[in-house]
This record gives sequence, C-alpha cells and structure tokens, in this order.
Amino acid sequence: MFKQKEVQPYLKLIWELQQIDCNPKRKATLRRESREHQPTDPLACKRKLHQLIVDHQESGQLAVYHWGRDCDQYESDGATTIPATVVAYENWEARIHDNAEGPTRTEIISFDEYRSFTSTRRDHRAEQYHY
Repeated sequence: MFKQKEVQPYLKLIWELQQIDCNPKRKATLRRESREHQPTDPLACKRKLHQLIVDHQESGQLAVYHWGRDCDQYESDGATTIPATVVAYENWEARIHDNAEGPTRTEIISFDEYRSFTSTRRDHRAEQYHY
C-alpha cells in the first residue's frame, strides 16, 4: 500500500536486526533511529498521497496501475482510471489487495504512461510444464 512504499531500505534492515537477540542498549538505539527516519503519522502519508494525486490528475481522473501474480504463477497487470481523490485511491488499492491471491503492487502513473500501456498476461506454470 502507499505507506509501504515510504519504507526506506535500511529501515527494513534495522527492523530485522531488532528481531535478533542483541544487547538492550543496541535495540533501543535501533528503535530510536527507525522512529526518526520512518514517518508514522497517517495524516502525513495522506498529505503526500494527496499531493501525488494532484500532480498526476487530469480532468478529475487519476491513472492507476496494478500488477499481480497468483498462487498458480499466473501473472497479469492492468491500468485504469479512477476519480482523483484520496478516498477513491485508497478504496481502489484496498480492493486490489483484498482480492490478491499472491504478491501484488499498485501505483499511480502518468496519463502518458496510461495512454501507451498495454496489458500483459503470462502463465508461468503452463510455460514450465508445457501445457
């Protein structure tokens, strides 16, 4: 989701290091550093999302992209337009993630990318087993 995209790569490492049994002073330092660098304010995330929507919208519409792969290794992607509001984007993103059967990704794209987009579908399992 949008908040997940805000995670910086080294913060993931910090969180993994916190799971390892190390001295309490080091854990406290890692927690403090992760709080300093990771925005936890949901309103700040919504403000960033709103600004992204304002920057990419055209005529009250927003172009969005999604990619997904299911448990049978069937991969597909698509693009569509939705109303250019934070609520509409969050509802669309939640619907995509709720219906996902495996890894999935969503993002806002420009209308130039949307106009030149062609959807793809690929069945990796069928290719693997030649059926």
